[in-house]
Amino acid sequence: MIEISGYWRTVLKTMGTQDDSEPLVINCCGYQKFITKNLFVNRKSGRLDYQLIYISQGSGFFLLNGESKKLSEGELILFRPHEQQVYSYYYEDNPIVYWIHFTGNNVESLLETFQIRSGYIGNHASIIKLLSKIITELQLKKSGYKMVIDSYFQILLATIYRCKNDILSNDRNSKLMDSLIIQLNERYQQNWTVKEMAQFCNLSEGYFAHYFKESTGYAPMQYLTNLRISRAKYYLVETDMSLSSIAPLVGYKDPLYFSRVFKKTTGLAPRDYQKNYGSVEHPGTESPARWESF
Repeated sequence: MIEISGYWRTVLKTMGTQDDSEPLVINCCGYQKFITKNLFVNRKSGRLDYQLIYISQGSGFFLLNGESKKLSEGELILFRPHEQQVYSYYYEDNPIVYWIHFTGNNVESLLETFQIRSGYIGNHASIIKLLSKIITELQLKKSGYKMVIDSYFQILLATIYRCKNDILSNDRNSKLMDSLIIQLNERYQQNWTVKEMAQFCNLSEGYFAHYFKESTGYAPMQYLTNLRISRAKYYLVETDMSLSSIAPLVGYKDPLYFSRVFKKTTGLAPRDYQKNYGSVEHPGTESPARWESF
């Protein structure tokens, strides 16, 4: 068996450590790969801390709710303090597992917030990467490592939550919608139509429009307009470009039409917005505040 792990405390306790003096404490985190030996765990009274196990490859046998189950890659198992832990790994099944033990007075709230339960979440490199980062931080213990570990752990819980939601939702449509949103953010200046967006997702226009608004909170064209106006704000505030130069950069051929859309969206004409929020001095203008500071 190959084991790589990191520990917070130098003194290790077989039954783990309970610590309610802080909101969250990561006791230890590790990785196990079984090559020539099996592993059998039988903790009738469980441990004092919480444990998450993630099977990234192969399988293992777990006693859950009085029933022995073979769980394969992509499965997440949560053990609470004092909960019986009975499980085994056989090297013939080529298991690779990650585990993390944690405690604290805010753990139950975190688990409830992110709806962490035992169950299938899929095989995700992002989860493995986060667990590996926690292991490394526990091994090196560089300055601020505890804050870094706590942050990684909460990102881990959020990632697990997202993975479970992706499984529950229409996975194909969800991925296509994600791809479209990425495309819109990268190519917002192009002349998109609702029809073209729907075709990109291989959906009918009616269903696409409903699904898009349900996913983002905005109608498709309003979402695109918001992207364009957001980028226009940047050009107005951070550069001295003219409206005729900014308009085509954000998807509008006609500067006058761009100005109308901008005012309708923000409540201000482009130049008024620039005067209120801009920091760039344009030719022929002065900044009284700057002159007075000298």
